[in-house]
Amino acid sequence: MNGPELIHRREELGAVVPVILRYQILRRREFQDVIQQIILDRTAQHPAPAIKQIHWEVFYSLTEANLTGTKVVISDLFQMINASKSTARRALETLNILGITTTKSEPNDRRRHGVELTKPYLDALHQFVDDCALEFKELIELHDREERKKVEKELQRVEAKFQTVFDQTFQFMALLTTDGQIVDVNRASIEVFGIDHSAALGKPFSKTSWWNHSNDDMRNVENAIKRAAEGSLVRFETACPTQDGKLIHIDFSVKPVQDAEGNIVNLVAEGRNITERKRAEAALRESEERFRVALENSPVLVANMDRKLKYTWIYNPLPGFSPVSVVGKSDADLLKPEDAATLTVFKKAVLDSGVGNRQAFTLSVPGGATTMDINCEPLRDVNGAITGLTLAATNITERKQIEEALKTSEGRLRALADNSPLAIYFRDKEGRYILTNKEFARRHGGEPGDFPGKTPHDINAKELADDYLAGDRRIMEAGTAVTRDEDFTYADGVTRHLLSTKFPVYGESGTVVGVGVSSLDITDRKRMERALQENEKRLQSIIDNSPNIIALRDTEGRYLLANKEHCRLYCVKPDQIVGKTLYDCHPREISNRRLAEDKEILRTGRSVSAEREVTYPNGETRTIILVKFPLFDGNDELGGVCVISTDITAHKRQ
Repeated sequence: MNGPELIHRREELGAVVPVILRYQILRRREFQDVIQQIILDRTAQHPAPAIKQIHWEVFYSLTEANLTGTKVVISDLFQMINASKSTARRALETLNILGITTTKSEPNDRRRHGVELTKPYLDALHQFVDDCALEFKELIELHDREERKKVEKELQRVEAKFQTVFDQTFQFMALLTTDGQIVDVNRASIEVFGIDHSAALGKPFSKTSWWNHSNDDMRNVENAIKRAAEGSLVRFETACPTQDGKLIHIDFSVKPVQDAEGNIVNLVAEGRNITERKRAEAALRESEERFRVALENSPVLVANMDRKLKYTWIYNPLPGFSPVSVVGKSDADLLKPEDAATLTVFKKAVLDSGVGNRQAFTLSVPGGATTMDINCEPLRDVNGAITGLTLAATNITERKQIEEALKTSEGRLRALADNSPLAIYFRDKEGRYILTNKEFARRHGGEPGDFPGKTPHDINAKELADDYLAGDRRIMEAGTAVTRDEDFTYADGVTRHLLSTKFPVYGESGTVVGVGVSSLDITDRKRMERALQENEKRLQSIIDNSPNIIALRDTEGRYLLANKEHCRLYCVKPDQIVGKTLYDCHPREISNRRLAEDKEILRTGRSVSAEREVTYPNGETRTIILVKFPLFDGNDELGGVCVISTDITAHKRQ
């Protein structure tokens, strides 16, 4: 094997030949001896020590370059031997002195000098390599066998790794020939679609149980295989039944596999289970549809803005605006300067801080002053960077008006409650005070604001508080109001008499949410009532013990009072006459006459006195002096007639 053959071999095996030449041929002691002998024969004038100064790595590099057809330039020599420039230069000078090498300038670059072996050493090199040709061939073949084993072992490792990945992937995969015959299918395909692995090998992929549910899918797969064999990646979505009858959605593709020269040698069929994605997409579409319907039937304004605070999308804009008139513009382009400035400060704060905010604004728009409750949040991309704002705003103009009206109403109620002589308060279902007025606070020695949130146990003795709360529960369960008299000891220690009404309080839904109480201090009234009752008893005692016949009738002729003598003569029990009319106690003719007299007295306001004979129901006939006069109430209004009859029968008989 000569130099040109070595060079050819180098082209076949790349870096293999230089390695064998350098480490297994040229570094042999025999080659070094040949070179040294030539030096001694040709340069007897040089002493043996000069041979010892030869830098053999430089020599080996030059011989290797010669054999492999590589040019060596002095400026690159130090890199070839991995030494400093000065060391390479000295080594080359020694070789030149010994006549082993020669240098000459490069035609295209005079600063770069090439290095070559002289003819005696070049001939010796070729002869030595030719002598080693057989051994060199064997070394290369040995190297080839070792490399082949390595390649086969690596191929087995890669194939095992591929098979592991092939079988363990969740995707459905099949390796096909270019005409669609099955070379292999992975475990996922076998388990899901019930493909018989051994029976499927060598069979058309489109005829497997994967596709036998649909002729259309079979044709689509066959067309995909043809196009993939021509170099195209083919992909489509379909639905396939599994071996247990479930329908799954597949993202299916067929792509070509090329060798190192770019030839299509196989096809890979893949199916990705996208059932969950399809469900998610369906759910998303449904959600988007619900959102769309909700927006269409909702007064909510929804919008997006970019970082320059210009609208990029809007739904249900403010009154007087349309989406087309808003998109691409800022608040400054659409609203009054003062309104736009306020909104810009609010939105810029959200944009700068990255923290959402909510606030109500009253804006002047073509439709009139409108109050919007605006919720503003930063809009972010997939990396979390803020790209703008998203807004959701509700028109609360009517609600604000209602709230203002409610505040006014509550103010009136508070004024009414605080200026009422009644103690008024409300408690919720847990017994906590919600509202108390000034009179309630005065009774308990505090201010109205001291009591909301507290319970009766916080301001009363336990026994009394328990009684109050038990009464609350009865009222809420029965749903009816209860009025009762009760004694209450004020904060100043004085016990007063109260008339309290406790009633259920209902919420908007019609359910009971607590109780309300109004309590009137009737101590003075009770004292007056007792005094009146005592006076009435005294009066009743006086008239009952009078020998005269006394009666009081109202303007309609109903008895208000009658003494015992009157009741005895008219055969009526004293406790039964009150409320009865003249017609209940006397014949109609007599009743008509007496009622006419009563009305005349009420009309004129003058009293009447007369002597009469009267026959009573018990048969007695008496002579009486009758006095009738009008009765006036505390307001000087006519309230009835008083009749006093004095029996003068005995006096007449004398």
